[in-house]
Amino acid sequence: MTTRIGFILAVPAAIALIGAGTPSVEQVGRTRAAIVLPDAPPIGSIILIPRGSTLQKIDAAGTPSSGGNFVMRIRPSLPAAGFAIAYLEDPTDLRPIIVRMRERRESRRRRSRRRLDARPRT
Repeated sequence: MTTRIGFILAVPAAIALIGAGTPSVEQVGRTRAAIVLPDAPPIGSIILIPRGSTLQKIDAAGTPSSGGNFVMRIRPSLPAAGFAIAYLEDPTDLRPIIVRMRERRESRRRRSRRRLDARPRT
């Protein structure tokens, strides 16, 4: 029983580490955002907004000041599951980040299609 519990606890931790991409920090609209893409084309996009004041600082490496918040703690597991994620310093206007996430998702899909088309056919 103890082994089974250890396995159940270890698997989510391993999954969280496997797909954690490197955040790309950039100016989006009037705020800075960190965007993390999965290795494959994303199955969906998620914009993470922490509770409380919803305002946070993001350093150059993409580390949020609200890193202890539950929403921010689970962020590495989302790209591992195939989702593109973004988190912002100030989420009062989400339109620019939604546009940017759509652009990134489409760009990733086009690159993936090109790679598939370039493979030799058997």
